[in-house]
Amino acid sequence: PETIAFQAARAAEPKDQMASGAALVAMAPTLLGTSGCWFLYDISNYGVGIFTTAIFPSKPGLDTARLMLQIIGMAAPLMALGIVLSSIMRMRHLLLLGLGLQMVCYIAMASLADGWGFDEGRRGHALVLFALSRGFEHLGPSIAVFSVPAQVFPTRIRATAHGLSAAAGKLGAVAGAMAFPYMKEVFGIGGVMAAMAAVCLLNITWSQILVPSYGPRELQALATLEAAGLPLPKQAAAAQRILAGDPEDVEDLVGRAVPISA
Repeated sequence: PETIAFQAARAAEPKDQMASGAALVAMAPTLLGTSGCWFLYDISNYGVGIFTTAIFPSKPGLDTARLMLQIIGMAAPLMALGIVLSSIMRMRHLLLLGLGLQMVCYIAMASLADGWGFDEGRRGHALVLFALSRGFEHLGPSIAVFSVPAQVFPTRIRATAHGLSAAAGKLGAVAGAMAFPYMKEVFGIGGVMAAMAAVCLLNITWSQILVPSYGPRELQALATLEAAGLPLPKQAAAAQRILAGDPEDVEDLVGRAVPISA
């Protein structure tokens, strides 16, 4: 037999679902920002990341392993730098920095491409640029797309919002992985790299408009909202105003804030 507590929880479930839906609608601009950013990021991430040996042909076995180690070795310091910068920079700034540097690398690679690949005289330069692009990706975008939806949404809808953003990213991954072979065949490697640069530029524009810029004060204000016990839709609406940069909401909430660890 069902317990009274279970029956009460089941009876409250439709109301909880309605409240969660209303909260997601209230934060639609931010959700659109995180989802669209992740979608565009994964287009470029998977559009070139899983086709390394098609961009730089190598024999299976040791040649391929050597190629991958070269790329990882050059990209690793930038990955470490991203971890350091994530603690001192706003996530949106880190995101835009990484995307901008990636775009520069793709433009340079497009200019080096000779038809359907890189000739021997330019292969080394292109490989360095490719490794740098992978490093810049992990310096900014790969950190931000996971972190932003995990930090800005109220706890009760955080998993749903993060899941929706990640699902958009997987759609981008499918699009990037499917597009690469056709684009390479029609436009060559230079065309692929130009397209990836365009995707980065689009992501920069999208993120500048829709991904919220926040720092410790905004996170403190969001934590205060969590502790205030507001109905979920009202909490989400207030969170959206804070993320949109409403200084009065931020100052008011920080002025009567509870410790984040509380």
